[in-house]
Amino acid sequence: MSSKKVNALRGKYVGGKSRWYYLFRGVFCSVLITVPCILILSFILMFTDYSAEYINAPVLVSMPLCIVFSSFLSTLGSKNSGWINGTITALLYFFVVYIVRSVIVGGVFFDLSSLFALLGFAFIGTVGGIAGILVTQIVK
Repeated sequence: MSSKKVNALRGKYVGGKSRWYYLFRGVFCSVLITVPCILILSFILMFTDYSAEYINAPVLVSMPLCIVFSSFLSTLGSKNSGWINGTITALLYFFVVYIVRSVIVGGVFFDLSSLFALLGFAFIGTVGGIAGILVTQIVK
């Protein structure tokens, strides 16, 4: 491959890194945020009288925040297609969470709540990706 072609390919990406680098970086960072949040919630359940029936609210707040952060982070490296990057990042995050859930529960099942979570994650990722592109354009 000639140096002109290599430079043309590098010009499509910021810093010479591909889209997948930023997508996986976003998912990795969101998992790094989610794991401590879940551990903190677990310790709260273990060492306090906090009922397990109220644990859904903190989880339903922390996971979308992680998705927004990861999709925002994954679009900072690109110049366009923020909604695609955000959606892909959110879907990758969903599959990571789904695999971990399947291992913990001991079975693979896809029900209506999983479908709503998938669609919700995709929507939140899309919004976060668009916000990442907007911030990138404003800062430049």
